[in-house]
Amino acid sequence: MFQNRKIIFTTLFSGFCLCGNMFGQELNNSSLLVHKENANILVRGFANPVSVSSDIGGEYALTNKSGAVIKKKNDYYTIDPKAVKDDTLLVEIISKKDPNVQSVIKFKVMDIPTPEIYFGTIKPNSNFNKQKFLAQQQLVATVNYFFIEGLKFTINSFTVNYIDHSTEILSIKRLRIEGSSLSRVHEIVKQLPPGEEIEFTEIEISSRYKNFIINSIIVKFQ
Repeated sequence: MFQNRKIIFTTLFSGFCLCGNMFGQELNNSSLLVHKENANILVRGFANPVSVSSDIGGEYALTNKSGAVIKKKNDYYTIDPKAVKDDTLLVEIISKKDPNVQSVIKFKVMDIPTPEIYFGTIKPNSNFNKQKFLAQQQLVATVNYFFIEGLKFTINSFTVNYIDHSTEILSIKRLRIEGSSLSRVHEIVKQLPPGEEIEFTEIEISSRYKNFIINSIIVKFQ
């Protein structure tokens, strides 16, 4: 039988220590506190910081059989479940000071959500004000209401499909833009008649943890 020692497995996000009952789900009798809310979630591609402690102190060995990368970082550990195919991960914790002090923690595994696209600070909608659009300088990708703060995304390029009204014969044009600047799109929008649509597509987004491609955002201008 395991000794009646308490191992505290704390998940840390963005500098905040999620304490109290916010821990991974205990799968044995080592008196590990149960999880609460989102603190037992590990994000693929992200080095999720966690800390481990018990009443006997010392260091711990963290292992898994699902391919997650676990590293020791000073006084805490990081777990990256990028290679984990399932939506759960079992992590075994064994005290190096006393092997009888051990536990198995069950974590949920999820991907970083697909970012949303904004024109500057304004979210696109199906009936957009032309003047408000012309006041925005950048195409922006962001994730709202995600429990890991500070995720940064870079828009590398995007395509705009539109009807060219600069000549008597209308034609569908395709413009590929490197970077996130909307300056070239402004010139297109200025010559659009009311009610005309343009399509933003093939929006290539990169981040430290995962890359994305977003297709087909259609905007009609008033």
